[in-house]
Amino acid sequence: MSGYPEAAPGPLSAGMKVTRSWFDAAGQRLDPATIKVGGLVVVRLQVEASQEIPDALLVEMLPAGFELENPALGQGVKLEDLTLEGQPAWQWEWDDYVKHQEYRDDRYSAALTLSPGGSRQLIYLMRAVTPGEYAVPLTQVEDMVRPELRARGGEGITRTRIVQAQ
Repeated sequence: MSGYPEAAPGPLSAGMKVTRSWFDAAGQRLDPATIKVGGLVVVRLQVEASQEIPDALLVEMLPAGFELENPALGQGVKLEDLTLEGQPAWQWEWDDYVKHQEYRDDRYSAALTLSPGGSRQLIYLMRAVTPGEYAVPLTQVEDMVRPELRARGGEGITRTRIVQAQ
């Protein structure tokens, strides 16, 4: 017998760990319970590994109702203009371990180099566009060569609701 599971896969940590935080445009932690249409969400992902992983792939599926803000297009808010928890947002991300990033319609993905004991941070921007209540998928990261080394995380944010701006 085959088919889809009744429940989404749960958190997992097998040689890696991934966490997710949401912030508003002012750099304050964001409550995912209610976000207004047009609202900007700054997403910070933190990835840790227990050993050297030169070829890690992180995939963050977007919740329905959101669109990515692609910084390569040169429009909208720039990461350099934002602060997170009182520090410039660009200080949270160092491109020396990011080999490649993609901003797709339904996901953000990045190829990374991970080192043991260090925390790698990635930041991307998304905007709330369609009102409704949505599930937020877990972030996934795995070693592209050794798939037994992987993690699913971000369980602190599992649902979100987008409402019309008043």
